[in-house]
Amino acid sequence: MNNRKFILDSNIFIQAKRLYYPFNFCEGFWDWLKIINGENNIISIDKVYHELQHADYPDDLSDWAKKNKKLFAKFDGKSIPALKQIRYLLEKNKVNENFISDFLETDIADPFLIAYAKTHDLVLITHERKAKNSTFCSGKKIKMPDVCDALGVKCIQIFDLMRKTNNHKLVLK
Repeated sequence: MNNRKFILDSNIFIQAKRLYYPFNFCEGFWDWLKIINGENNIISIDKVYHELQHADYPDDLSDWAKKNKKLFAKFDGKSIPALKQIRYLLEKNKVNENFISDFLETDIADPFLIAYAKTHDLVLITHERKAKNSTFCSGKKIKMPDVCDALGVKCIQIFDLMRKTNNHKLVLK
C-alpha cells in the first residue's frame, strides 16, 4: 500500500452492507476492514460513526460499528483550517451558496472526511464519482472527488484499495 493510509466514507459501509458484502453472506469483507484497521492502515471518523448510528438503523451495520468503534477516529481541531479551505475553494469557484451550506453545515460527514484526509495526508475512499462538469456539483450535491482533486487529496474507490491489498483474501462462508 506504499505506506499510505486510508479513510473511509460512510457509503463504503452502507453500500457494502446493502449491495456487495452483506454480513450473512461475506463476513470476509468486514474481517478485512478490521485487519487493515489493526495494521493502522485504514480508519474513518466519528462523523461517519454517527451517520451509521442514525441513518435507517439500528441494524447489523450499526451494531458492527459499535463493536469496532476504534476504527472511527475523533475529528480533531487540527483539521478545522482545512474545513475553512474547503469553503474558500467552493466560494472562489462560484459554487451556489445553498449547495455550499448543505455540504458544510449539515450533519453529513463529507467535508469533515476531506478535511481530515487533507490534514493527516490520507487517501479518501468513497463510492462517489466526480461531477460530469467542472462545477464541483452533480445535481444539487457537491461531489467529494472534485473537492479532493482541487485540494490535492487523493480519492479512490474501495475496489482499487482491495486490489492493492490482495494479501487479504475475502472468503465467502
